[in-house]
Amino acid sequence: MPWTIRTALLVSATLLLYSGINLWTAREPPADRRPEVLRVAVLPSVDPASMRAAYAPLVKHIEEHIGIRCELEVPATHTELVERFSRGEFDLAWFDSLMFLRAELACGALPLAMREEDERMTSVFIVRSEDDDKSIADFAGRSFALGAELSTSGHLMARVHLAESGLELDELFPDAHPHGGHDETALHVRDGKADIGFASSEAVERMFRDGTLSRDDVTVRERTAPYVGNLWATQRDLDSDLRTKLSEALLILDRSNRSHRPLLINVGAGGYLPVWTGELDAIRGMAVRYGILGTR
Repeated sequence: MPWTIRTALLVSATLLLYSGINLWTAREPPADRRPEVLRVAVLPSVDPASMRAAYAPLVKHIEEHIGIRCELEVPATHTELVERFSRGEFDLAWFDSLMFLRAELACGALPLAMREEDERMTSVFIVRSEDDDKSIADFAGRSFALGAELSTSGHLMARVHLAESGLELDELFPDAHPHGGHDETALHVRDGKADIGFASSEAVERMFRDGTLSRDDVTVRERTAPYVGNLWATQRDLDSDLRTKLSEALLILDRSNRSHRPLLINVGAGGYLPVWTGELDAIRGMAVRYGILGTR
């Protein structure tokens, strides 16, 4: 994306961030906290070691841009990340959209930016290749691997997709037990520990590319409609100038820049875009409908 467009996006994002449209009222005291160390967390969408390796260079870039030392952590579960962020233990977090909405309710988390790819994420139902002729309904009562309840891409969208076909997840798979990340789900299906699984398209396609999965063994049975995926968010009491610098650190990244390119490739990003809470209304409505998210 050309620099001129990125600059325009940055200006627009900054105006939106401080325009007062957020449902957390402007009656609060001005945001002025500027930590000596910025505590950064990323969601454990795959194994924590892989997440740390992918995000450490990006966090280093952020550190250099804002001039504040950053410490990166990958919590063990989605729930742990949301709870610790809500207690103020992290300043900046890479959330799944549903996790962000939970943190927004709990402590007023503010959205910052998302990858271009996160505007239209999809998830997939995967089965072993010998079962490719079966419908999802044919797997009723069999073992089903899916992600944590707070995962949009690994759990919520499975419920939504099945409901659109007149199916209820809990009735179809009464013994389904949410577990780890997308890679674990895919490996459960590959290794015969689960008959069918649900994971993000991004993770599954990456595993096909790197050879962890073979299309001879595993196949995509159905794909969801697009939805808003992941995003960066901050605590709402951070200094407003610091939030602007954090947003800028992400929005300036461009794959045509040789030093930026590896940072973006590591995290599967073509670039970053501003994001605001209104873009998550569809996810919010789905989560409320299925009792995963409360109302304000």
